[in-house]
Amino acid sequence: MATQRFSTDMDAEPPAVWAALTAEIQPWYFNSAFVADLRSQGDLKYTSRDASVTFIEGTVEDVEAPRRLVHRFRFVDLPDPPSRVTWLVEAAGAGARVTVVHEDLDEKWATYRRTARGWPSLLQSLKSFVEHGRLPLMARIQNSVFRVLLPVLRRRNARPGQEDS
Repeated sequence: MATQRFSTDMDAEPPAVWAALTAEIQPWYFNSAFVADLRSQGDLKYTSRDASVTFIEGTVEDVEAPRRLVHRFRFVDLPDPPSRVTWLVEAAGAGARVTVVHEDLDEKWATYRRTARGWPSLLQSLKSFVEHGRLPLMARIQNSVFRVLLPVLRRRNARPGQEDS
């Protein structure tokens, strides 16, 4: 099995980074909503802000606030099995080092390819959001594209018998 590991240093204290990682609304994470029961075996999801589309689902495995969150991870639109994501927030100088470790992957999976590109981008968005209160230009553009595509994703996500909202 393969592992991905990405880190970045931030000019923010660990509790501020933790707050952004676990906030209900996450502009830095494709403007998603983070819906999680942050207890062992609690459900975890990243959804559209209106909760009409779920992008990622999983189960919390371990939480040590404000320094460590471990959870299962599965893109709902891909057939790949769940993998494991660990977020680490450590003091580093006057700020924090944030590391995301993604394990239980296979390099052949679409999840591996998607996250190999996605994690570095998300870490840069998190860094900018925590340090400056705003997202980098590319993240703002991605969020705008997601907003435009949301009606299409809603229809694609709809189960038979449900009406499109």
